[in-house]
Amino acid sequence: MFSNRINQGNRVYTNNGAGVYIDTGQSLGANNSQSVVLGDVDHDGDLDMVVGNYGQGNRVYLNNGAGVFTDSGQSLSTNFTESIALVDYDGDGDLDMLEANSTGQPNRVYTNNGAGVYIDTGQSLGTKDSFFVVPGDVDSDGDIDIVFGNNLQGNTIYLNQ
Repeated sequence: MFSNRINQGNRVYTNNGAGVYIDTGQSLGANNSQSVVLGDVDHDGDLDMVVGNYGQGNRVYLNNGAGVFTDSGQSLSTNFTESIALVDYDGDGDLDMLEANSTGQPNRVYTNNGAGVYIDTGQSLGTKDSFFVVPGDVDSDGDIDIVFGNNLQGNTIYLNQ
């Protein structure tokens, strides 16, 4: 479990097995976080964390295998990120990142270098107020397409070629 307390940063909680959440004491930045996703971004067998922040750089936190997260030092974009998704959209076996942004900021696509380091592809996927991003094979051709859910505008579908 993950939460953001005012002026205390993002907090990580673990389930004790009986449905009770215990604060791990980790404070992961003091950002205006809107989205968090878990996935093994560095291929070491544990769940890492990517946090989407509003007006501040999105952050990647690597798990040491015992549930302790360390900031990877990456600050990805300074857009107004509303939603993050991890998916292997380029078929190379690692989790890439999709970013949905609002306030006229472009939606972004990042590739993973295989070690959990993200590189901006330079793709600017619209400038609508996107609040959600959902990857999936919309056209049933075997590759990952992207759907952006937009505020007060039609949703946008990008087909992967």
